[in-house]
Order: sequence, then structure tokens, then C-alpha cells
Amino acid sequence: MNLKEFNSLVDLFFYKAAKENPDADFLEWLNPKNKKKYNWGETTASIQKLAKVLKDNLVEGDRCLLVSENRPEWLIADLAIMLADGITVPAYTTYTEKDYKYLIEDCEPTVIIVSNNEMHKKLKNIIKEKDFIKKVITFDELNNVEKQDKYLKFNSIISSELSKNEKIKNTIATNVYPEANICGGPSQVGSSKDICTIPRRSEKPIRRIRVVSLNTLMQVLTSAGTELRIACGKTI
Repeated sequence: MNLKEFNSLVDLFFYKAAKENPDADFLEWLNPKNKKKYNWGETTASIQKLAKVLKDNLVEGDRCLLVSENRPEWLIADLAIMLADGITVPAYTTYTEKDYKYLIEDCEPTVIIVSNNEMHKKLKNIIKEKDFIKKVITFDELNNVEKQDKYLKFNSIISSELSKNEKIKNTIATNVYPEANICGGPSQVGSSKDICTIPRRSEKPIRRIRVVSLNTLMQVLTSAGTELRIACGKTI
């Protein structure tokens, strides 16, 4: 397999997932209080379902702010954003409310994905102020949420049914690897240098900042029999 033939991480993931046992473990959160696991089949379905919801709220090139500790849902969200033609804007969980406000005003995310109450506390006032934020997707249950219609629960999204016609397919990747039955998004990452090919409003390509580098994730996905284990608060 030549990695240069893949247009994006999404292409590579779905190509690899099609060859794996769907019941085999792929993601595990090494959090002592939450040993959540996702097998290959669950991960694939979760990416597709989340991407469908994002696609309904995004136009190509819109930014999605991702505020989360290192957990399986982070990877699912990142791949779903790419599949939906969006651009992931990852943010440190150690940022202050002032830091988040600066970042949000700079990138103007259409969607914010946030992990838990602790992170949301630093974002909720900004979310109320900014009309360009259409949806907020939460991994964990949140307390005292205003504007309920703006919020969506990750667990509700991945528990929903998705018809075959609603899946976002990559026709380019399917033509290259027809046997893999790939469902992916159009080219998002131009090369191993993580240059995003989708223009921002300035019409210039931007460099993506990623928690897991393109090369690292490619190596993980292409390693035979590898299980990706995301440790709580640690980089793999």
C-alpha cells in the first residue's frame, strides 16, 4: 500500500477499517474512571453519523473548534469534521476564558465540540455572545445549559440511525480502492506537511495544527493488528 495514493486521513482510515474485524477494539480511553472502548465498527459508524450532523450545519471550509482532553471521541470528532468538509481548530484544555475568546473571534467557528462541564464553563459566555456559532456538540452531559436548541449530545448522535444514502462517500477514493467500500471526504490534507487544501475566507491555504501528526496516525493505521489506545492526558 502506497500512502501517497491517499488524499486524506479520512481516506486512509476507511480503507483500513474496511479490512479490519469490525468487532476488534480500536480505541480505548485509559481513564481509570471511564474505560470507554470503541471497536472498528463503532468508530466507523460514529464518524459517519457525526459527519452527517456536521454536514447539515457547515459549508465547505467552515471551522470547528474542538476543545477536549485526549480521549477516543477526539479522534472521532476530528475525522468527522474532515469528512464533513470542515476544518478542525484544536484548542488546549488549559486555555483561559480570555484565550478561548481570542481564538473564537479569530477563527469564527460554526460549530464547537466540547468535552465536559469544566471546559464548557470557560466557553458558555462566549457561545451566548457569538451568533456565528450554530451548534455546540458535547461529549459529556452538561449542567445549566442555556439556549438548549443550540446544543447537541454526542451520545445521542452516535445512537441514531443512519441510512446508507445519508453516508458521505468519497468517489475518488472508491475509484482507487473499489474493493474497500470507502466512505470518506474530499481531499483535506494536501501532504504529510499538514497543509490544508481548503481555503479560508482569505482564500489562502492554512497550516493545520494537529494533536496527532499526520505521519504518526498513518503509521498507527497501517500497522498490522495495531490497536489505537488513547491515554487520558497523555499523547500516544
